[in-house]
Amino acid sequence: MIRVFTIALLVLICVAYSCKPGSDGSSQSPDQVRLTESDFYAFKVRDNLNQFGELLLSTIAKEIQYIPLETTPACLLSRCRQVELFNNHIYVQDSKALYQFDMDGSFIQQIGKIGNGPGEYGSVSWFNSINKTNEIVLYCYPSGRINVYDAESGEFKRSFRFDFDLNGFLEFPPGELTFFTWNTKRSENQTRGSEIYICNLEGDIIDSIPDERMPRSGNIVGKNLHFIVNESLHYMDTHQDTLYSLSEDIEKESYASFGLRNKVQAYELKIKNQIGEVQFPDFLVIDEVIEDNVSFFITIEKGIGLYIPVESYKIFYDKRTGHLVNCTSVINDLNDGMPFWPKSVYKDSVLIDFCPAIEFLDYFQTHPDNPDRPEELKDLINTLDENDNPIIILASQQ
Repeated sequence: MIRVFTIALLVLICVAYSCKPGSDGSSQSPDQVRLTESDFYAFKVRDNLNQFGELLLSTIAKEIQYIPLETTPACLLSRCRQVELFNNHIYVQDSKALYQFDMDGSFIQQIGKIGNGPGEYGSVSWFNSINKTNEIVLYCYPSGRINVYDAESGEFKRSFRFDFDLNGFLEFPPGELTFFTWNTKRSENQTRGSEIYICNLEGDIIDSIPDERMPRSGNIVGKNLHFIVNESLHYMDTHQDTLYSLSEDIEKESYASFGLRNKVQAYELKIKNQIGEVQFPDFLVIDEVIEDNVSFFITIEKGIGLYIPVESYKIFYDKRTGHLVNCTSVINDLNDGMPFWPKSVYKDSVLIDFCPAIEFLDYFQTHPDNPDRPEELKDLINTLDENDNPIIILASQQ
């Protein structure tokens, strides 16, 4: 059931598509670059790091909406870590727990409780909604349990766990769960033998993809990237260069290559215990990839070390034109609001960002009132307090 690709075939694919016009940002007609799910994107990220430009929000979205999350004693959020829209509700995870709001930002409830009992957790590492059963699934830290709750009532329904550590999960295929595993230098001694496991909603493993990743000889690990777009799962292991796609019949294919051209292989990365020193100054890391129907939003970091500031680049790629822009953010020309950069996508067409209240207010304190700024945004600025919960920002393409 699992397709095995040889190195020769992968090289052939890369060569074929590297010759395709537009992969390096050259201008051409939309018909030339409109790709199907079976096509391969070949970016040249390193070659474009110094090619800066501007990107207007009006070119990628038609309207923008700000949703201030209600602040109550029962719901005092730290910085958001994950936001998901599901069944006309907003689910927000911070460093402690998962909270449910309505689409106006009014607080409804906390999903689960802090504790050690059934349905409780120390903190939440990840969560995902299950459309088929109207459930919310949490990965709990430090227990490693997966708790399942009713998405509407928040009622705890069941839990299960595995004998290997997880590095994220998604509902895929519909009604099932795809779990990702860590690639560490301990891999050879771990009980797991696959990079991906497919499970039912009771936690029974029903399929997997064997782990063919190079075991890490260094000490650098991190989250992998995974998301669903156009009903296909796309994912990439930490510090790697290739984005893969996974079909519903669990066939893995290369989907995009980013052209990082790092001289050190990811599995060789080893950081010395030297705080504040850049030990791999030229190493490029794909920190985040967001993809919708027509675009890629790619965040790149340059340099690796312990507790060091790194150079960050934000790259936008338009699938329709093959145009690539290296920009610091998306300029918000729709309502003269603060700059925008999506952190996730809802239904392939609504871009989701979020911002702490104090940063939201700081921006407008340094950017005076503009006649083009709408009254509802002015009212939000005037009524918001720096200690309030974060602001959810939605940019719709339709």
